Amino acid sequence: MAKKPELDDFRVPFVDADKKLKPFDLSAIDPSPKPFSLGSKNEDRDRLAAIGAQIDDLQEKLHAQRHRRVLLVSQGMDTSGKDGTVRAGIP
Repeated sequence: MAKKPELDDFRVPFVDADKKLKPFDLSAIDPSPKPFSLGSKNEDRDRLAAIGAQIDDLQEKLHAQRHRRVLLVSQGMDTSGKDGTVRAGIP
């Protein structure tokens, strides 16, 4: 009989700054900074388009292999654009 999957089977290991394996704690992340922002919205849009193209290419390769699956978690405050991101997809 097949083993029933546990929640821990789907968790990705997290390595902290000291290179120690530990559980990922989302509450420890400050949501206000923009660590990936280049400063202006236009620069960020250009970078997002480039990253989107990379993700699209990687997704095509992953889909073609039919071996692994990916769960993408989109976190944001209310009205941060999560629904629009999912509906729009990657250009």
